[in-house]
Parts: sequence; structure tokens; C-alpha cells
Amino acid sequence: MRVVQLVASPVQGGMEKHVIELSNALAKSGHDVILLTDPSYAPFINEDIQLVPFHYQRSRYSPRLLLSLLKTLKKLAPDIVHCHGSKAAQLVSTLRFAMPATTVATVHGIKKRLQFLRHFDAVIGVSQHITRMLPPGTNALTIYNGIQTPEVLSRTERSRLKQSLNIPPDEFLWVAVGRLAPVKGFDLLVTALQQVSGHLLLVGDGPERTALEARSESLGIRQRITFAGHRHDAQRLLQCADQVVISSLREGFSYVFLEAMLTRTPVISTDVPVANEILPAELICKTGSSDALATLMRQVQGSPVDLTEIMNDCAAHMTLDNMALAVGELYWRLKSHD
Repeated sequence: MRVVQLVASPVQGGMEKHVIELSNALAKSGHDVILLTDPSYAPFINEDIQLVPFHYQRSRYSPRLLLSLLKTLKKLAPDIVHCHGSKAAQLVSTLRFAMPATTVATVHGIKKRLQFLRHFDAVIGVSQHITRMLPPGTNALTIYNGIQTPEVLSRTERSRLKQSLNIPPDEFLWVAVGRLAPVKGFDLLVTALQQVSGHLLLVGDGPERTALEARSESLGIRQRITFAGHRHDAQRLLQCADQVVISSLREGFSYVFLEAMLTRTPVISTDVPVANEILPAELICKTGSSDALATLMRQVQGSPVDLTEIMNDCAAHMTLDNMALAVGELYWRLKSHD
């Protein structure tokens, strides 16, 4: 199957990571994969993937951009055009009548005015919540994101990592990972920590860092928080946790949740996908409330919940290979009905 993966943004976050991993996995399974996107993807894709550099800086309504994209797609002559993100999907939707390829879109987060998705042959939601929110009449299905199974660290390796960050070895350790931006709710987590014992390791950087450090100072808990900044070993640091905390106000799909499950690290979350679709209700609290988060943190600290069965199920099903298999099967189903 000749497949164009189309994403209109440079490498920067979860959606772009998904496109890279899906493209590599599809190519590994035998598909002819073409990545039509920003050149920044080049270092991250397998050598058997064709990268066609394309710049999307112009508006999604730009006639020049639309004409250039149409010419490129006609020249590539794919069986499937698979779009990621609203800009890419809206561009392809506009061109649909002039383009014979079967069209697929993956929705990574809900935005307003998505009626154009009804024109796609299929639309993938990365969580059940997203799929339910798609416009009526959309040919929608849910395919959870999957990741390569991470290396699970030994107890000794985890201890060394904590020691390298000067984290007290005997304190209960909370770990949160993500961009330090308002949507991640880390201000609520810092506030909640005032009501809970233990140390917080906050992995990530972003525009809210200065404000979060100031808040921790004003609450008198600065010494109980380690701001690790951006780290390439975030997946390893996650495993140092006695408890991972997701404090987000909204999510399309939480990679942090999946990484915790696949490394057998316990996690609690606010009421966001995909944690709220898999974890038991007693490990979920309402979003936007530091008091609710603190209550949940104290609860699991005093009475941990056994997640072995859920972790095993995630490890068996929410893998990169399973995700690519499900997407590939969708491609074949769509083409068989042409």
C-alpha cells in the first residue's frame, strides 16, 4: 500500500512523535510510506521512508498552498492520504474532489469547527472521548496510540537516577512529566503538594516554569520540588516514581499514562483521556481542583491500588506494533470498498 502521511507542523510534540512512530512501524510492516512534511522529521525516520519536504507556513486557505499541495499529491499518486492535525486535514478536505486517493484523518485533540471531517473516508480518534466528540455523520473509529515497549529499570538503576538529582532516597516520590504550560495543570499539582507529604519531581520545561517556582516558594515547599527541566531520559525518570501524577486540564491522549503503564509504574490522573478510560474510578479526580487532587494523592499514598491486571492488559495491547496493525487493517478495508 502506498501511503502518504501528511502533517503540517515541524517536530515538536506528541502528535508529531505519533506520526514518526506510526510511519516507521508501517514501513517496517511492508507499506510504501511517504512523509509529506517539514524537513525536521528527517533524523527520526527509517531509511526506507521517503521524506518529501513540504512547507506549510501559508494559511490553510491559501490558494498557492492548496495548488502546490495538490500538484505534489498527484505526482506522488498514493493509495491513502493520512492526515494528522486540523490544518493538514482541512487542506486535504478542500482538495478532496480533485484527488482520487482514499483519505484518512487522525484527530489528536478536539477543536471547534471540525465539520469538514465528515468528508474523509475514515477518521481515527486516539481516545474514545475524541471519537464521541466528532461531528455526526463522520465515519469514525478509535485506535489508541501505542508506543515501543520501554526498557524497565532495575531498583538499583532507579536509585542511582534519584541520587543524581539529589532526591531524598527515603521520601515518597511523586513524578509529573510534561511541558510546563497552563493546560498541564502543574500549578494545581504544586498547590496540592502543600497538603500532601513527599517530594515532587517535575520533568519538563516551558513558559510556566518561573511562575511554578515562585508559587512553590510562596507556599513554603520549594525544597520539596525538583525542577528537572527538559530531559531526554524522561521515560526513565518516570520509573523513579512511587506515584506518577497527571494533573492536566485536558488531553487528547496522554503518553505519560501509557509510559507509566508499560513500565509498571502506578499512576493517578485528573479526568482526562486516556487515563479516565482505563483506570478505575477511584484513581481519577475532577479537573481544575487542587483540593480534589490532594485528596486523591493522600488516598493512594495511604492505600495503594493494585494495577497489575490493567498494566498487563496495556502491555499486551497498547503497543506500537498493535497500533500500526490496526491502522494498516483500516487502510485495506477502505481500499477493498473502493
